[in-house]
Amino acid sequence: MSSNRFDLLGACCPRGRPRTNTINIAESKSAPHPLDINDCEEVDDSTPNSMVPVGPAPSYPSTAKTVLIMFSLYISIFLVALDRTILGPAIPAITNQFKSIDDIGWYRSAYMLTACGFVLLYGRVYTFFPTKPVFLSGIVPFEAGSAACGAANSSLALIIGRAIQGLGSSGIFTGAILVMTRTVPLHRLPMLQSLFGACFGLASVIGPLLGGIFTGSRATWRWYFYINLPIGGFTICVVLLVLRLDQKPSGISWKKTLKNLDPLGTMLFLPAITCLPLALEWAPPSIAGMSPRLYLFWWCFLFFSALSSVAFGSPSQFCVGAVMLTFATYIPLWFQAIKGVSAMQSGINTIPLVISVVVGSISTGGLVRFTGYYTPFMIIGSCLMAIGAGLLTAWNSVSVSAAWIGFQVVLGLGVGCTMQHPNLAVQIVLPAADIPTGTTLLAVCQTLGGAVLIAVGQNLFIDKFTSSLETIDPFDPAHVVQSGATDLSRMIPEEFLQRLLEVYNTSLTHGPFFTALIVGCLAVPAAFGMEWRSVRERLEPERDEELSSSSVLMNQEPGDTPRTNADKIIRIGSNITPGEVKGVSVAHDLEWSFPEFFGSVEIAKKFIEGQLAALRELKPDIVFHGMWAPASLAARMLGIRTINFLPVPLHPGSFAHGLIRDLPDLIPVVTSLPRTARQWLAWLTGGMMVKKAPIFHQHNLGAAAAACGWPVKDTISLFDMNMADLNLVNDHPVFHADYAHRLPKNIVITGPLFAPSVGDLDKDIIAHMTSGPGPSLLVTMGSSGTEDFLFEAIKAFRLQKEDDWKAVVLASPSICDIEKAQEVAARDPRLLVTQRFIPAPAANALVDVAVTHGGQGTVQTALAAGKPIVGVALQIEQQTNLDNVMDAGAGIRIQRQRWKTKNIRNAVRTVLDNPSYMAKARALRDTMNNMNGAKTAAEVMWNFILRDEKI
Repeated sequence: MSSNRFDLLGACCPRGRPRTNTINIAESKSAPHPLDINDCEEVDDSTPNSMVPVGPAPSYPSTAKTVLIMFSLYISIFLVALDRTILGPAIPAITNQFKSIDDIGWYRSAYMLTACGFVLLYGRVYTFFPTKPVFLSGIVPFEAGSAACGAANSSLALIIGRAIQGLGSSGIFTGAILVMTRTVPLHRLPMLQSLFGACFGLASVIGPLLGGIFTGSRATWRWYFYINLPIGGFTICVVLLVLRLDQKPSGISWKKTLKNLDPLGTMLFLPAITCLPLALEWAPPSIAGMSPRLYLFWWCFLFFSALSSVAFGSPSQFCVGAVMLTFATYIPLWFQAIKGVSAMQSGINTIPLVISVVVGSISTGGLVRFTGYYTPFMIIGSCLMAIGAGLLTAWNSVSVSAAWIGFQVVLGLGVGCTMQHPNLAVQIVLPAADIPTGTTLLAVCQTLGGAVLIAVGQNLFIDKFTSSLETIDPFDPAHVVQSGATDLSRMIPEEFLQRLLEVYNTSLTHGPFFTALIVGCLAVPAAFGMEWRSVRERLEPERDEELSSSSVLMNQEPGDTPRTNADKIIRIGSNITPGEVKGVSVAHDLEWSFPEFFGSVEIAKKFIEGQLAALRELKPDIVFHGMWAPASLAARMLGIRTINFLPVPLHPGSFAHGLIRDLPDLIPVVTSLPRTARQWLAWLTGGMMVKKAPIFHQHNLGAAAAACGWPVKDTISLFDMNMADLNLVNDHPVFHADYAHRLPKNIVITGPLFAPSVGDLDKDIIAHMTSGPGPSLLVTMGSSGTEDFLFEAIKAFRLQKEDDWKAVVLASPSICDIEKAQEVAARDPRLLVTQRFIPAPAANALVDVAVTHGGQGTVQTALAAGKPIVGVALQIEQQTNLDNVMDAGAGIRIQRQRWKTKNIRNAVRTVLDNPSYMAKARALRDTMNNMNGAKTAAEVMWNFILRDEKI
């Protein structure tokens, strides 16, 4: 390293090569403060914050209103699910009244088919219109259909009423989830959605029980439908009078809105979805049921129907809906036909299934909120569901109560653990604008699964039953089938009854039950394919701040003196002075050696002395740091309290998120483990790591402060030393303006945030970035970048005809072959690949999106200019850094294994199309620029370090 010259910041750090562009520190000492980012704004955006204002913090209703809204949503979902299965016990009475045994299938199918057929349309409507009126438009037809069914005087009228009910239910199902997500903060959704799942599952399996109670009482089957009217009316009143959703009109013209609703697709989808179950019900069993090709087709179709977690959530919902509705329909039939119980008793016998579904759904909701992860519970639930379905196929006429109770419990726990997590995953992985579509797709899959498997199961049951009856004389199969399950014991002679029950049992267990088993097994690979994402990733910053504030004030009274924190804070280097630094174990026990890390003992000592100088001048109350040992040592020497933030391996969030991407690069033995084993290892060990050291998530700084016992009711000066290495390549140290944005109001950050260098862009680069009306992109690589990752980014921006962007790619000759990089760019005039080192602040000031891989300064420099980021992490600390950006809504982090051309293009297009990314990036920039002493701290430390020209 030169004695008096430091480099300008560029795209990367050439390993072992001197830079050609340098700045003389002696000259810069008398110069004004280095380049201010606000002076580098693009020409057409002199008032950036006025162009895309950051919206106000989301407001939520009071607790009383929230309870009322949630209750109305739950009962509306309860009714929607109840009407799918409650009609079963009344079928004999309805067919007797209307003389319409041929219409039995339509009483069920009319509801399911319109519910499935219109749910996609409702999903699109929810995307482009306000949620509240659209939700009401679902409740009203459901109520009208219920009234029509209750007053029906013919079989046709009942079928039409059921179809109208199904249409309304499609709007209620999707709308209830959306209203919930817009009424409560995300961190409360796991428990509330588990109650949602409990209501849906409870209604689905309790339907036959309630149907049996109505059938066995003086009330007629018409009250199945009349009971919906007052409950639905209550929901309408709550929605009209209590629910307030702040949604502004989309501003899209009616013509474009109509086009976006895809009327042609709806007209094609509705008859197709109507014909499908009928074809499966009427087709020969060899086609409709047991063909492996059919199951493979369905699973592949659903897998490729969406991306990310939705890709596996869709088949999971299909399987759960199919298994749940099949058993809810045929278990009461098994009890009535095989055990000879009444309709009411058959419903009572399903109570173990009802209770276990509710227990499984609610308990996993609490566990998801506690652990932050839903994927492991989906895996456990799908396995239990498959096991339970398999156990039920072993039922026979002599099965004891322990068998039919215990087997239902296993099945119910599996269904309850699985059914709501795909909906939760949609809230995590999809942008807000796509959540209605994702929720709708899952609703389609769940409804379609039930409709399809009921049709297939009925086909197989009738075929097996009639073919087996032909071997038993003297029965007419058609006459036995039409007689109904409850009439078997009355119409069959005693000597043939046991044989007939065996045939009936085999037809059920080897038909619908076995089909449900196959579909249940398909849910297992779908669960294993779900991403391991934490529900904490998208907590609203406003709510984080609220939680942090409440945590900070916890157990603190005015005038309290700080409690000792000797047992709560890692203390390292307490007896070390700069002159003795030779090799110090960093807080996370990675045994980094200072001389090796800094290049020499002298450099290490100088950095510690620089930290000491800044701390003495700014006098912070507490130092917040991570893997930056000089900060810890300097704070300890001055007796300042510290909070340790350790990204990996002891930070549970990063450890769990990053294990399958980053840890294999550090610990070779982990690489040999299967991917699933690595995921489970991350999940199991993440919680245990918290007990080993006081490690805190960035958005839990308030709780960390309370645990450390510092005087939280006064204004606190927090000195951010988190990995503040002031990397010359990166323009400035790691700064985390996003967590500063979340801190309680009484905490002020005075840490070193940036120390940018002065420099001008070459004219040809300025001309390239500012040419034409389209957006401008900057592709940068850090010192840890690789040739393959850079080439993938170049291929992503090798422009196609529809592209209007232009890109500058900054490459390092020490990392990649520049000529080869230019060949990959195909000499596209809109894609400039250069090996020059240019001042990163000035370059980022001219672009719309920064695309980064490797390095950390590439990220911070972009945010210092207020520009959103699309990036990939190649090291653990980079992953943590990009996760901060993603949490703050200022960019997208692409997983390492998904850094592919198509994904990069899609991510950049998403950022360009959504102005909120730019708005959030500018908010972070402003937060950083407005922090007390941010620049002063960096100047103090750098000036101290650079005074010694021997460095």
